[in-house]
Amino acid sequence: NLFPSVLIAQMILESAWGKSRLSWKYGNFFGVKAGPNYSGSTIEMKTGEQTKGGNTYFIYSKFRTYGNPANSIIDRNEFLLENKRYATAGVFAAKTPEQQAEALKKGGYATAKNYVQTLNSIISSNNLKKFDQ
Repeated sequence: NLFPSVLIAQMILESAWGKSRLSWKYGNFFGVKAGPNYSGSTIEMKTGEQTKGGNTYFIYSKFRTYGNPANSIIDRNEFLLENKRYATAGVFAAKTPEQQAEALKKGGYATAKNYVQTLNSIISSNNLKKFDQ
């Protein structure tokens, strides 16, 4: 129950169209961080986060690394399925890509204040809903 349009929009946003160092050098196209229980390969990088008030701050976080984009896509989906907070937030119950984008934010996928609006804008401006049919 994951919309391809949302996956593609996240991939575009999180990797800056594949231009981010995390994506082109380490194969992580979704900005998936490595928690303390993650046993795969990682890289520590500086990343921007936002408070609920919209103030940006920077931290160093460990990110998962992959050999290719396909592994990044597979792991992004497994990451969502394994973390119950996404089901609780309604990610898998969403009836539209817009609802799913909102649920991803609610589940804690990103801290950016405008994350939902940005995903929806990418979906709309690139006609990504055609992949949901």
